[in-house]
Amino acid sequence: MRILILSCNTGEGHNSCASALKELFDSKGHYCVTEEALSFISPAAARLISRGHTLIYRYFPGLFRWGYGFAERHPAAYRSGSALNRFFCSGRQRLAEYIDSRDFDAVICTHTFAGIMLTGAKQLCRTDFTTAFVGTDYTCSPTTEAGDFDVYFIPDDTLAKEYTDYGIPASKLVPSGIPIRQMFYTDMEKAAAKAAEGVDREHKHLLVMGGSMGCGRLDKLIFLLANSLRPDEEITVICGTNKRMQKKLSRRYRRAPNIHIRGYVSDVPCLMDSADLYLTKPGGISVTEAKHKHLPMICLNTVAGCEAYNCRFFVEKGCAVSENNIAALSRQCLSLLRGDEERMKLEAHYAALADRNSAQIIYDYLTSKVLFASSF
Repeated sequence: MRILILSCNTGEGHNSCASALKELFDSKGHYCVTEEALSFISPAAARLISRGHTLIYRYFPGLFRWGYGFAERHPAAYRSGSALNRFFCSGRQRLAEYIDSRDFDAVICTHTFAGIMLTGAKQLCRTDFTTAFVGTDYTCSPTTEAGDFDVYFIPDDTLAKEYTDYGIPASKLVPSGIPIRQMFYTDMEKAAAKAAEGVDREHKHLLVMGGSMGCGRLDKLIFLLANSLRPDEEITVICGTNKRMQKKLSRRYRRAPNIHIRGYVSDVPCLMDSADLYLTKPGGISVTEAKHKHLPMICLNTVAGCEAYNCRFFVEKGCAVSENNIAALSRQCLSLLRGDEERMKLEAHYAALADRNSAQIIYDYLTSKVLFASSF
């Protein structure tokens, strides 16, 4: 089977989802490639949108919040015929030629912008193929309806009504969960993981992550936590690609033996296994990784938009708590870090959530669909 995965460099979550899918298709011996959908408009447009998104997301979250709210209030702004739809479809001819030249059996989109372009491109393609959309947040993005797919893989069956309310047929919905890398399905014993991460086996460990871009007022939050930290408590702060934040925090806490400042990391599964509590910006991938680790969460409300829905989903399921105020958030962190019983309650609620290998579900569905179609 030949698979094309279209992502967008607007945050690492969509790319992480694409990578998780490619990892599984590759392991099964299929031909699978991942492309930045916006590059079919032009490489310059892809770079501009990616950099602009990072700038807004990291430094102007209120603007991102407004933009997401605008899309919710004005869904027609992305539908066929609109200026935004025409912009994203401006690369459809190049995308159609790319698909035809490689004779793909299925094309998967992990971002709605890619979905808009693919919907336009399929009308121009000479070849036939299955189209699929993979939701990467615990909500139906208001721009999802602007695409038209054969199948929609959604994070949870309880979200089906959100999709059907946007006019997407229930028959096209497959509750798969959000794909994450296979390494998150293997656990390390907590004490061993702490040792591997340089944390004392007997200490309580708080893992703090601001997403791949290191969003949020991590400096203020860590300052408040550091002032109240006990000798038997440790914090690891992951700043992602935010080198300015990493440098600032590293300088401030260079003499604090129980505060560890790191940049972009690749050992997130081990870090999660070592943690007693997880404070995170609730991106769809971040919370899904924690879900499979049954890791009690505190959600850091930095950007809102789709992340507000991710936070609400896990708070309502009883697996997470959230505070909007930084001071209240720091108090909640310390209270939970020291309260074994309360953390265990959060952890216990994960048992009620489906523990799916999402990439495997998507793989099984698409291979059976393509094989069935090829038999006629």
